[in-house]
Amino acid sequence: MRILIFSYYFPPFNTIGAVRVGKIARYLLAMGHDVRVVAACPPKLARTLPLEIPPERVRYAVRFGGVEHQPVFTATDDGLRFLAEAPPPIPKGLAKALYNLGNKGLLWTPCALATARAFTRDWTPELIFGSYKPANAVLAAHTLARELGVPWVAELRDLWTDNHYYAPTGLKRLTETRLERRVLSSAAGLVTVSEPLAAVLRGKYPMPTAVIYNGYDAGDYPDPRPEPASGLPLRIVYTGELYGGRRDPSPLFAALRLLGEEAAGIRVEFYGSGREAVLPLAEAHGVAERVLVHDAVPYSAALRAQCEADILLFLLWHDPRETGVFTGKFFEYLGSRRPLLVLGPEDNVAARAVMERDAGAVANTPEAIAAQLRAWLAQKAVGGVPMLPERVAAGFSREEQVARLEAFFRRVTGRS
Repeated sequence: MRILIFSYYFPPFNTIGAVRVGKIARYLLAMGHDVRVVAACPPKLARTLPLEIPPERVRYAVRFGGVEHQPVFTATDDGLRFLAEAPPPIPKGLAKALYNLGNKGLLWTPCALATARAFTRDWTPELIFGSYKPANAVLAAHTLARELGVPWVAELRDLWTDNHYYAPTGLKRLTETRLERRVLSSAAGLVTVSEPLAAVLRGKYPMPTAVIYNGYDAGDYPDPRPEPASGLPLRIVYTGELYGGRRDPSPLFAALRLLGEEAAGIRVEFYGSGREAVLPLAEAHGVAERVLVHDAVPYSAALRAQCEADILLFLLWHDPRETGVFTGKFFEYLGSRRPLLVLGPEDNVAARAVMERDAGAVANTPEAIAAQLRAWLAQKAVGGVPMLPERVAAGFSREEQVARLEAFFRRVTGRS
């Protein structure tokens, strides 16, 4: 099948959305499909994620500000190069309207469409796949699918206007709600990452909705796998973004304070963005000396840090709308086979999976967290915290998830 993918985030730009879509492209290509990708060049992201498909299959369109366009890039073995053509500027009125939606990424849509049309001069997709968020990828997929008369599938890694992190009001919410309905109603199928999110979509739209988990790729981890260092300290590691006031490590810091001198045998390490909020929280609890904050690291280094940890910290927001949040980090953690410490609601899909698969502990009060830390300290003192069995990640490989996605593509295009 000839498949065109629109995704704002794609390798080599290092963010979890790019990891997911990059793996989808890789495994669809390995399954024999003819895959092409149109992606963006997000200016603030490090270019440290491996590109796992031939570079000539990817074109990068740079969004523009105002009415001025910027060049389009394509990947080469030694980086990114300019294409001969760049998309035409769009009228000022359209640029302003898109900007006023409050999502500057929407300004990338005309560039993405121009880039995709260059692909389709001598190649016509049989299916278009757009991965949200931001909204520009699904908007571009919707527009081009209508032009070419081919089916398209919308992926919502997060919900759009039903996302609990999304809080506009008034005209802005009305405008984007209408845009969502207009765009998604034209899709042949919808994809999301958990059953609770799928239930929301099924309640709004009649087309089939599939749940495709993020998954993990065993080949991404170091070989041979590193192990935690022997002896103290017990290292608790968090990799990824932090969201101030939402995914909050404060209960862990309160537990460290409760432990008193016992906490001297524990170190908590953070890798990634949002770290500027960590040390003030640790200082407020009087445990700053137990906390170490690192800069963001390449994806491969983050996976190594996970394997070398004794415990992996997984943070959730205490909000009933967090129930369906199944982040890519969760599956990476399972793939590392180190126990998880989950701070968040027990009815969340990730928290339930940890409990069902005996993959760690879910705790929310400082007292419960402190008790669990004591148990792990005792294990560390007599040989180390055991590695989790392989079964904890059963059914969650990237290859298995993309195989399910391919079957869904065949179903919605009538090829099954």
